[in-house]
Amino acid sequence: MFQRAAVIRPGRPLGLLLALLMHSLLWWAGRCSDTVPRAADLVYLRAPAQLAPLSGLVFEQLRLPGLSHARRTDPIDLTSDVFLQDGTNMTAHSEHRIGAAFSGRSPVLIGQRPMPTPHDYQLIFPQTTTDRMDVVAFSPGRVRILSPNHTQDYQDPLLTGVLASLHLPGHRQTALMMARFEYYWAHLLLDGNAGILTGADRDLWADEQFISSTGLGPAFHASCDWEYATVRAHDAEQVHFYSDLGRKTTQALATRLYSTAPDQEDVIHLKTDSTVHVCLGFRPEPDRETYACSLGEIHFSLHYMASEKVRFINPPSLGMPAPMDHLLLWDYSYFQLVRINLDFTQMQATHFQVITLPPTTSPQLQEAPSVLAFPGPDGSIAWRLVVGDRIFFHPADFQCHQDTSILCAERPNEVDSQMGWRCAPGRLYTPLGDSRLLCGACADGHTTASRPLAEGHCEPCPVGGCRVCSGEQCLVCEWPLMQVVDAHTGIPSCQQACPSDTIAANGLCLPAVEIIRLDLDWRPVAVDLGHLSPPATILAVASSRMVPTDTGRLMLQAAASAVQAQALLFGAPGQVLALVPGPADASHHVLDVLGFPSSGQVVAMVEVALPPAKNAWPALGLVLCHADGLVLGLVARCRSTSPPAAGGLCPASFETLYTGQLAGCSAMQASSRAVSLQHHGQSEGLLLEFDPTGETLRTVAFANSAAHPAHLARSDPAIGRLLLVDGAGHTRIQPDTLTSEDGRLAGLLEARAGPALPGDHIGLQAVTLPVHPAAGSSDQVFFSYLLPAPDGHLAWRIEHLPEGLLPHGRTVGLPGNTRDLARLPADWFDLNAPERLALRLLVVRLPSTDYPSALVLVSQGGMAAAPLYCHPASGLCWLQPARMLAIPPGTGPGSLEGLTVAPVPGPGAATDGLSLLLLDQSSHLWSLDIALVPCPDGSFPALSACQKCHPACFTCKGAQPNMCTACHADRLLSTAGRCVESCPPGEYNPTGEPVCHACHATCVECSGPAGNNCTACPQPMVLFRDTCVSFCPSPSQLCQPAAECIECAPHCAECLVRPLDAAQTCTDECTSCQEGYLLANAGKLCVAACPSGTFPDWPADHGPVPSCLPCYAGCRGECTGPDPAHCLATGKQVDAAVAVGLGLTLAFLVLGMLAWFVYRHVWLPRRQAGIFGPSYDAKLAEPMSGGAADDMAAAADDRSEPLLKEEIYL
Repeated sequence: MFQRAAVIRPGRPLGLLLALLMHSLLWWAGRCSDTVPRAADLVYLRAPAQLAPLSGLVFEQLRLPGLSHARRTDPIDLTSDVFLQDGTNMTAHSEHRIGAAFSGRSPVLIGQRPMPTPHDYQLIFPQTTTDRMDVVAFSPGRVRILSPNHTQDYQDPLLTGVLASLHLPGHRQTALMMARFEYYWAHLLLDGNAGILTGADRDLWADEQFISSTGLGPAFHASCDWEYATVRAHDAEQVHFYSDLGRKTTQALATRLYSTAPDQEDVIHLKTDSTVHVCLGFRPEPDRETYACSLGEIHFSLHYMASEKVRFINPPSLGMPAPMDHLLLWDYSYFQLVRINLDFTQMQATHFQVITLPPTTSPQLQEAPSVLAFPGPDGSIAWRLVVGDRIFFHPADFQCHQDTSILCAERPNEVDSQMGWRCAPGRLYTPLGDSRLLCGACADGHTTASRPLAEGHCEPCPVGGCRVCSGEQCLVCEWPLMQVVDAHTGIPSCQQACPSDTIAANGLCLPAVEIIRLDLDWRPVAVDLGHLSPPATILAVASSRMVPTDTGRLMLQAAASAVQAQALLFGAPGQVLALVPGPADASHHVLDVLGFPSSGQVVAMVEVALPPAKNAWPALGLVLCHADGLVLGLVARCRSTSPPAAGGLCPASFETLYTGQLAGCSAMQASSRAVSLQHHGQSEGLLLEFDPTGETLRTVAFANSAAHPAHLARSDPAIGRLLLVDGAGHTRIQPDTLTSEDGRLAGLLEARAGPALPGDHIGLQAVTLPVHPAAGSSDQVFFSYLLPAPDGHLAWRIEHLPEGLLPHGRTVGLPGNTRDLARLPADWFDLNAPERLALRLLVVRLPSTDYPSALVLVSQGGMAAAPLYCHPASGLCWLQPARMLAIPPGTGPGSLEGLTVAPVPGPGAATDGLSLLLLDQSSHLWSLDIALVPCPDGSFPALSACQKCHPACFTCKGAQPNMCTACHADRLLSTAGRCVESCPPGEYNPTGEPVCHACHATCVECSGPAGNNCTACPQPMVLFRDTCVSFCPSPSQLCQPAAECIECAPHCAECLVRPLDAAQTCTDECTSCQEGYLLANAGKLCVAACPSGTFPDWPADHGPVPSCLPCYAGCRGECTGPDPAHCLATGKQVDAAVAVGLGLTLAFLVLGMLAWFVYRHVWLPRRQAGIFGPSYDAKLAEPMSGGAADDMAAAADDRSEPLLKEEIYL
């Protein structure tokens, strides 16, 4: 029994006198205090989504903080639907404004044991600060604790009700405040083994109310009749009764309003006379009958409100890490909610406001509201008002003044909306977008193509009658308009009716006859395993781009593609075999693979191609599922530092990026770099996405998905990448930043738009079909399902979501085009058990740009494959009708459960296709051969047949002259797809290649692909050192005619560029040199020393620029200045000596010639003639003989006259 402390009783004379005196003083103080003014009504805004898929639920706080629950009991089958909000951190951009949502569990399960809920049992979920989820089932005289591991019963025939409950932290104990025999209340502590009941001697009359809240300690704050008491929850030994001098406490609520310390709390006391006492920093006094308010007190009166008809609904302090600075009061006599604002500086209540909840036209509140905890983006707790299954926000929390995409009501009936707000004109509700706007997408008929979505801008589609558009292309037409796709341009338009040469197909106008370019064949595959010891049992098959050597070592191959894949077979733990194809109609052989990165028993493997590494070798991502649930994410690289040669091989080196657990997983490639894993027969799964560099592996968990999700690979990461479909046919987009444990995932609105699916649809699934990177389009998203037809067939129907989420940015209400791919025979399926209908959807990548992939439906009775066609001109893609192939009975897979698939090269080199190897659980291996029938050279595949290319093309992808893929021998293929004689501007022709390659983006003309290979630049850029720049770097100058930067001469500080001639070339003239250099040669050079015939002119001497000026014209050598006097002396003497020497030499030469002439023609003849006497020459004076003298005299006589004449002449 509780031990009561001493209390002042009005029955004693002194106590009665003091009580009356204090009561009078407090009454007058309350009446004379300032009246709390009433402000204008405050409109709270409603979240767009419900907290649970069922209506009529009332939610209450369960975990403190972060977990809430609601319950609805079915009186017929005696089960309860319980909805739980998970308390994980919510890190999405704007989803915190929307609130939380709850996942359902029906019936209630504790562990794996269903909990019975008979009529006479009351289900109680105690509040908790731990992860315990034990449930209390109470019936008169009996309390049962249901936990995952055990059940505990406590019986007492006097127990009549549960007044309060709490799971205690650090113990497996549950504290209960119980009503006993209608007269007493008691404390019951259950510890998993026994129950300890401590009673109290306080009567509990039938007309009295017992109101309790949980506070720090933990402790129960209880009020009943005259008294307010705190009871320690662990043992009930510390019980404090507080008497307030004659005034009853009708409610004591422990909460946080002002206290922030972990060991502090505030207590709200509601009195019977409608006064309110707020004790800030509540602290009980152990030895006294009162308590202390260490942080202050606030007193105010509710006046007209009756205390027995109102309740404060602030959250309990035990689960509040941060205070809430206002009071929320629920008046259930007038069904109205009041907000009371507090001023902690003046310690008073400033004003109160009546909260109006939309829809404003509905009657007043008919059910009690509550305040629940919702973790915010940063992990902090936000407390939101919840009424029924709806969340309501204060306008400031809803960001009404910051979010330009919404219009909020500030007064009742201001906004005509059931939620008190609506999207702005042209906007559509789409949370979680990168714009951080609640209505972040454009409404029907609008697009964001011209501006980023983050600007909140929407503009009408330029195409009339278009519902969703991308730029000038219409993706979906308004009903009842039909979408007509031009056969040549591929551009769609919206028209009233389909042209005569097309047929209507659920909003699309398709050609009356479509070409089917797929040929299907089905054959068993025999594998020779006889040489293995012990004999192997094949459990899984997969494909890999790694090539095994003759010794079984896995190698990476340069320039490997998907169609060059090698089939790998997995048997016992650590046993990996490479399939070696044999001759036609012969058994295949196997080769033991060495060095595989897993020694476990692999049951599924998916490999994705990653961008080449820095060494240019290809890289691969691998995801392995094992029989024991182990999941590995690895990357295979080549460690060589040498670039790969054509066809070269490099040993594969493996690195583990992820290790996890997922029992019984089914693996499927979700996109180019992502793999989806899912439990067999369960709704949970995991998406593993490789980083483009292959350095990291990103994981995204998903839940409540009936099949593998569609991966929205090119969507905004802030929006989400997974499109999920649950077992009930509901579709949703999982925000990229949330996990499967986050309860808000169920609160997103339906992703699929349009009319509801027929109730008899079968196998709804979302899939993503990849598109070739050169197609200029994003991966295509489809919904696929089957519909029973009156004639017994099944219609295979798809809904195409063009462009996925982009560019209209929607995360909800995705409209699509619908069409039937095939009419499948009913005997392919077991329609007697639709829930176990054997059906597998496979996505196959095809080696074609125009037909990049196909959607394959596999059943036990047959298969169907529909190719995805992407128009080469517009980039728009759509699925063509499927080609069907029946499988004879007994020759198909025994079961589709656990079916593994491996795409490998096709059986013949002449066909453009591949084969799908399928292995069932009975280790039977089959091959589905899919062949693309190509068009001959000079033609291309059109919608109805192969059509001729333009005459300028040798091969092509369309009829237009800009759709060439190869040219005739005398032409070059430009990047625009045209055949030209020479490359156009912006392109260049590598030597020996008949194609034009694009220049760097900064070049107009170039000699190579790099940015420093430019030869001409676009305006206003200019060319500098073969690179296009915005301006000429100093000291170079712009040559305006050539748009080229001319660099100054070496050592030139500044120069002047002038046009040289009409050929748009320039010359540079240096105007100043670097320090220590002089300007020479008329501005052409900067030299350290002036050349001969010039002298240095420094600025301090003669001019502003150091230059080499010419010497005086008379100077023939060095000089020191411009005047004759500055000619150096040594130079003058040298010039004179040279002149004299030349003159003398010439004089001597003339004299010598004259002397020679005189001697030859004058002196010598005269001598011979004897003109000169003996005195001239002694030798001539010798005497002559008589005969000689006579002869000489005669001769002289004979010629005496001529000699005289000659002498005279000379």
